[in-house]
Amino acid sequence: MLNPASIIIPGKVTESASFKFAPVNQYERISEIALTRAPNILKNDGRINCEGLYGEGVVAITVSPLNPKFRSQIEDNVWPLVKIFLEKNYITVSSCGGHDDGMGDEYHVTLAIPSIEFAENIKKRISIIPNCSVYIFKTIANVRQIFTDNTSYSHKIVAKNDTRDKDLIEEYRDINYMYLRNYTEYVFLKIVLFEPGWEKLFSKDWYNTIKRKILFRYTKNKLEKLIGDKDFPVSPF
Repeated sequence: MLNPASIIIPGKVTESASFKFAPVNQYERISEIALTRAPNILKNDGRINCEGLYGEGVVAITVSPLNPKFRSQIEDNVWPLVKIFLEKNYITVSSCGGHDDGMGDEYHVTLAIPSIEFAENIKKRISIIPNCSVYIFKTIANVRQIFTDNTSYSHKIVAKNDTRDKDLIEEYRDINYMYLRNYTEYVFLKIVLFEPGWEKLFSKDWYNTIKRKILFRYTKNKLEKLIGDKDFPVSPF
């Protein structure tokens, strides 16, 4: 189990031998923004993201559940599962309601967990659901928070799964700010229903379209029931 450290307390951030943290005033500003940002908007195709706001390739920005606008940032189809995880004290950092249009936006929820042992336990429990895949990653971020000067705040696209120490620490810090946590490390557990391409298993006629929707709804309900069950662990983090 990973030990928490005082990395989110302004003025008490320790420095690594390999790099320097930004001045404290910048992190005070990042802390404020982490709790108030809600840049994702509902698009005509039903997706909720901020694509185009920070440049090509940015799909969405994680929003704190403490933000009054949080619900507006989550797609309706995945909201019940996100809500269950939050009620059980989990940290949700990415979600998608799934879009049956062949573009690869699969139904998923990603959790940030500060313990690989606990993450492996949750993976084992969830993997019993048919058509449900569970993965554990070191990082999920493909954007970096930056200041162009001492006051201007924005995001910068970086290589996906960039695992350089400084980027990871900034990613972990952002989660701590959003969820008022205090951990030095996280792993990311991604739960995916019917990975991209599953819709190609069925022809596009009306019968298979209905069959596909019924199968998806059945599996989604089983997942929600499993997570919501009283025997499913509440996150101790």
